[in-house]
Amino acid sequence: MGFVETVLISPGIHEEVTTERSSYVADILKNEKQYSDGESINKERKLLRRYSIVMDDYAMSHHPQLEYVITDGIKWAVSTIEVQRPRLILTTGGRYNG
Repeated sequence: MGFVETVLISPGIHEEVTTERSSYVADILKNEKQYSDGESINKERKLLRRYSIVMDDYAMSHHPQLEYVITDGIKWAVSTIEVQRPRLILTTGGRYNG
């Protein structure tokens, strides 16, 4: 899982810092693929997946900064986060391009 925080580097200068944590085990609640036939040349592939993850202290305090989940080496953007202590319920959508 990738957490992205904006940190103050020096007065008036901010930078996004990404922290990846891979120690989470998830139950997959929903697993669906979707292809869009939009106006682009290439079809956009979405992985509509819902995960149930047991939070550790880091995830509990940083879940608002959670941006993506890595599945099979691909970063998928987190579209919704639902807190059901002690779990996070995450839904992914399209690829993460951050």
